[in-house]
Amino acid sequence: MNIKRLLFLLFLIPISVFAQRQYDVGIYAGASYYMGEMNPSQQFNDAGRNYGILYRYIFNKRYAVKAQVNRAILKGGTSSNSSFPENSSFNNHNDFKHKILDFSIQAEFNFLPYNTTDLKDRYTPYVTTGISGLIFPVGLNLPIAIPFGIGLKYNYNKRIGVGFEWTFKRTFDDEWDYNGEYIGRLVHDDVNNRDILVKQNAFQYNKDWYSFVGLFLTYKFDESFECPAYD
Repeated sequence: MNIKRLLFLLFLIPISVFAQRQYDVGIYAGASYYMGEMNPSQQFNDAGRNYGILYRYIFNKRYAVKAQVNRAILKGGTSSNSSFPENSSFNNHNDFKHKILDFSIQAEFNFLPYNTTDLKDRYTPYVTTGISGLIFPVGLNLPIAIPFGIGLKYNYNKRIGVGFEWTFKRTFDDEWDYNGEYIGRLVHDDVNNRDILVKQNAFQYNKDWYSFVGLFLTYKFDESFECPAYD
């Protein structure tokens, strides 16, 4: 192969890649909730509102990367769901409500071939993971989280898409409910008039979690031509 032919092929590679440029933008709305010492296991407990915007870049029918910004409310209260001693003085003074900003970058893998502008491959379940950064009203040691989620995408037509996503996000802090300072501390049991050593029975190893569940609506931009090599 001579130099001119090699240079010509190298020139075609980036052209063919960029020719596959597909992306969509959209809005997201749903619910958000916290899981930790005050809610060790109950889904959708004290759920708050959650909304945001998203941008998704599509590499091919199987893979995409999504950037998303969400405004969410997370709240919790002392109840029978709490892992702290019932009727203790600690349980009477620790309800919370936080407004957070969540910035996430997530990779998506489609279980079925999914083309944003093709009504033939018009739906797929998918899984997603990535990383989230947080703006949080309380100082966190490490203001990031790792999301794990599932979802469903569906093409309503060649430009409009809808979908559902449920994501769990693992944080690296135990400050969401301000409980970190109480590990191993004595609290007073008002009913039995005695002090009890509080040991956190946290959800997943003393780290708080939060979850987003909602629907999204997207508008698709397609600046590509069909190329079987990238299916």
